Amino acid sequence: MALIEQILLLPTVIGAILLMVLTTAVGVPIYVISYRLLAKSQPKEVRRATNGLFRMIGILVSLFLSLTFAYPDWSRRWPSLLCSS
Repeated sequence: MALIEQILLLPTVIGAILLMVLTTAVGVPIYVISYRLLAKSQPKEVRRATNGLFRMIGILVSLFLSLTFAYPDWSRRWPSLLCSS
């Protein structure tokens, strides 16, 4: 049985917490490695711009995630968007 199928068999809260922990565990090492590789070769001005860019990307991703989970069942909320008449 695949990992995603095993996670889907868990209760919702436990599955959500487990997926958040797994996502963080995968993302943190990638961030640390790329930060160490890029921080040495960038001048100070570029570093400030890069930090602003990463901050804006983080804000946009969090906005997209909050919008995605705010109304998970779009068909009941706005059925006219799914029907073409």
